[in-house]
Amino acid sequence: SGGTTSSGRAPLDPPAGPINRIAILRLERAEPVSETELRARPTDSPSPRLAPNAETAVTAQLYGVIANDSRWRLAPDLEVDDAMREVPLSGSLQTRATALGKATESDAVITGRVSRFQERVGGEFGARHPASVAFDLELVETATGTVLWRGAFERTQTDLSANLLDFWTFWEGGARWLSATELARIGIERLVADLDQALQQ
Repeated sequence: SGGTTSSGRAPLDPPAGPINRIAILRLERAEPVSETELRARPTDSPSPRLAPNAETAVTAQLYGVIANDSRWRLAPDLEVDDAMREVPLSGSLQTRATALGKATESDAVITGRVSRFQERVGGEFGARHPASVAFDLELVETATGTVLWRGAFERTQTDLSANLLDFWTFWEGGARWLSATELARIGIERLVADLDQALQQ
């Protein structure tokens, strides 16, 4: 749904202890798009809806934003890679996040799901199809397995003349059509700011 942005906090329990060190569990791909939805897509629309590298690309942007945020200490990605050998491959995302938190001695783990990561078609000053991304993040407390916070971001960049409410994607992106990765980073920056606000309450 073009032009929709959302981020929200679930009214969940406060953390059992301070959240200082955070690990990142690579985001998952959401369920693939249904055949019905594929058939309904216009023939000239970009494909696929969820690019092969979607979860890797969004996870990399999450690392970049958190690593540059002085509010938290981030478990290094190499340490996370080593710890993943101890994390079960099956089970819920929440269960695996808790296991990763224990293995990396982190207070909490950020993870989530990518449901759309569609690259723009065309150049940054003349896109035929805009980039479109949708993902959700959650913060899982290691000690309790509790989901302390959830946030979601969904955005398809729209033409400034078609939707004046979408000015911020052009403003933050430098008055051009963004790539899916750039759009995802803007979303992550907004969600991380929301997460910090939620933890301070």
